[in-house]
Formats: sequence, structure tokens, C-alpha cells
Amino acid sequence: MADALRKNVRRTGRQRLSSGSHFPIHGSTVLSCKYMMCVLSVLWCSAVANGELACEDHEDPINLLQHGGFHDKVNLTTMVDAQVVKDIDMEPVMQCLRLTTPNLQTLKYPKDAEEHFEALHKVLTPWLEFPDLKYCYARFCGPWIENQWVSTGKAFMSQNRSGKKSRKRLADHFGPFIPILMPWNELSHTDFLEYDKMLQTLRKSLRPDVAYITVSQFASGLVSKKYLSAHRFAKGLEIMKTMPNVLVVSPAGYGHVPIPHLLKELKFLEGSVFKPMAKRDLLVSFLGRYNTEKNGFRTRMHKMVDETCKSLGVKCDIHKWERKKDVQRQIASNSKVSLCPRGWGRTSYHLYETLNLGLIPIHVYYDIPWLPYPDLYKKIGFSTDLEGLPNLLKKINDMDLQELERMEERIRSLKTTHFTYEGVLNQISLFMKDGGSDLRCQKLPETRLGF
Repeated sequence: MADALRKNVRRTGRQRLSSGSHFPIHGSTVLSCKYMMCVLSVLWCSAVANGELACEDHEDPINLLQHGGFHDKVNLTTMVDAQVVKDIDMEPVMQCLRLTTPNLQTLKYPKDAEEHFEALHKVLTPWLEFPDLKYCYARFCGPWIENQWVSTGKAFMSQNRSGKKSRKRLADHFGPFIPILMPWNELSHTDFLEYDKMLQTLRKSLRPDVAYITVSQFASGLVSKKYLSAHRFAKGLEIMKTMPNVLVVSPAGYGHVPIPHLLKELKFLEGSVFKPMAKRDLLVSFLGRYNTEKNGFRTRMHKMVDETCKSLGVKCDIHKWERKKDVQRQIASNSKVSLCPRGWGRTSYHLYETLNLGLIPIHVYYDIPWLPYPDLYKKIGFSTDLEGLPNLLKKINDMDLQELERMEERIRSLKTTHFTYEGVLNQISLFMKDGGSDLRCQKLPETRLGF
């Protein structure tokens, strides 16, 4: 009887939470309830307590979710073993988040981790399943890294719902974090008003002493398009400050952990297209858009490179974006290094297209570099602000060609593990479980775009 009632409670609870209705919970002696869910809760309680009927007043499911009351009242599945909770090390998470919020309270792993994860996403279901979500750039419409992150989390939920034998602990997949699954970028571009509703619901549903993690493709992290203007973004930052225990993994330039800003995965340059260093005519090249620049950033870079190459007596090729891919690749393959200036966000797709081709990038940043593997990147690329670019080009011009060739060899050896969607997801997994990832945590940037 108890097993049958548990199934009914779980099924009806999903329906109530997804529709936004109040979830009745047992606790005080009442023989009549407005909702069927309360009746089922009463029956479940009576089965457990040998006939003691109980049902307290209706309570907001978000409040129950935030404070853990839902799981204290109705135990849908087995709680996390106390020893497992004790063994989960929260210190690395707190060290990371305290780079931004030094006075962050002590975080703990919840005993009802799996249940909290499930209930949180029931509340978020209207936006997880929002119709016609889509974001396209340069004829690529995904799936983006945040979509693949969502798919990973959904696969975990689906597996755990399929039966007890296949159940996995959340901590085995996500370490000390409760993951938040949301197509941030697509929802923000599709309907930013609904995005704001989602964000308000999420804020009310989070527990202040629990660590959360999410992946956001959006250049502003979790801050919606409503706050993109400079004078409004300060208010958006205040919203972020109300969620100091949410760690944001970001490819575009606003979060705690940078990851590669991937577009389409490209094949290495091979054969006659891939020239030895000694046969490349150009020191540096760049073919890119100028309509994404701020404060004339790329225009100033263009002028600076022209002047530096002229003073060095070397050839460089800097001009606007060329639609034909074969032309782009011919020029890039004829260059010792490729310029990859930041775009709208703190990085660019071009940086990772260059690495995907097996070539050496120069990441040109404005306020701070946005590099996913800072320790590793030093061995495969260069980075500088505009002021440092002339000296860097002089340094590269004086480098031994064999050293540059070794850098390209390292790039090729790392592509599968670090610069593909599958590789990046694995690096995120290793980071969450503190298992040797090359990703690094840093302080949340003080401005959205750096300008």
C-alpha cells in the first residue's frame, strides 16, 4: 500500500508544481482538504503512522522548496546518506565564490539533494519547455554549450526516474553542486519578459546555504537583456548579488569560470594548405567583423598592427571579414599567428575557430582576459591588451620558428579534450568533482562588457 501511495504522491505532485498550484502538506489534524494532493498526503501519512491522519494548511511550493520543507514533509526517495554528505568537500566551492563575495556564508550539501534538484526543475519547467526557443549566429543555431549542459542534466533526471536499480547520486555527477538547467541565452533572446519571470522564480527557489552551478551562453551571464544598457546594468548586478551561491560557467565573458566560446567545430588544416612556419609569408593576420566593436577597439587594433608591422619590416594582413571560408583559411594558414580580438563579449568565436584549425591565436582583450585554461593557454597562445600588442608582435617576430611549431603541435594534441563540445563538458565535469580539470575559477567581473 505504501509503495502505491508513494507513486500517486509523486505523480500528482508533478502536476501540481508544474501548474503553479499550492502543494498541500500534512502536519495538523484535518479530515478534509481542498485538493486531491492533500488527500494523498494524508493517506500516505496514515500508512506510515498507523492511522494518524494529518494535513496542514496549504503552503507555497516555492517556500517549501527554498527551505527544504517539501522534502521534510514528503520523502519521495531515499535521502542522501549522512556519511556521503559529510564526505563532500565544500571548501573549493566556497573559495571560488568568495573571490567575488568574501563574506559568503558557509555552504553545505543538502541531505535531500536529488529531491531538491528534481523539485527545483519542476518549478522551472514552464521555461525549460518554453516554445520556439532558438538562437542563431553565423548560420549556426546550436546546440550550444548551454543546450548540451541542459541535455546532460535531463539525462540524469530521466535515468533516475526510470527505476531504483538505475538511480545515481547527484554528487557522483555534479560534485558539491546542485545544477541549474536553463537555456539562458535562447530564452533571453526569445522573450526577455518571460526570462525575468523565470529569474524571479529561481531566486525565490534557491536556498542560501546550498551551492548551485549553471552554464550560460549569454554574454551577460544571468542578467537579462532588460539590463543591457550601461545605466541599467548596475541594477542587473544587484540581482546577481542576491544569488552569490550560484556559480556561473561562461563562454562569453561574464561569470566565475571561463570556458571555450565554441561555434561550429572545424577540422585541422591539412596537406598543402598547412604550411611549415618557415614558408609562411605573414607574421600576423586578421579577418573579422568590425560591427561588434566598442569604442573603436578593432579599428584601433588594425591601425596599431599596421604601424608595428611596417616598423618591423614584415608582412601582415588585417582587413574586414571575408565571407568565403577558403579565403579566410588560406590567409590564416599563411600566418605565423592569428589575431583574435574580443568582440561583443570579452572573447570571440574566432579565438576557438583558430585553435580548431590548429593555429596559434593572440587573444586581444580590453579590461581582463577571458581564457578558459589560463595555465595551459600560455603554452598554446598569446594574450595582451591593446597597449601591449606592439611589444608582443616584436617578441613573436624574434621567436625561434621551432618554438612556434611546438605550440601548434600542443594545440593539435589538446583539441579533442579541451576544444570540442564533448571535451568542454568533460572539463566542466572534472571541475565540479575537483578531479584535475584545467578550468579555473576567478572573481566575477565588475562590469558586463569591460567598457
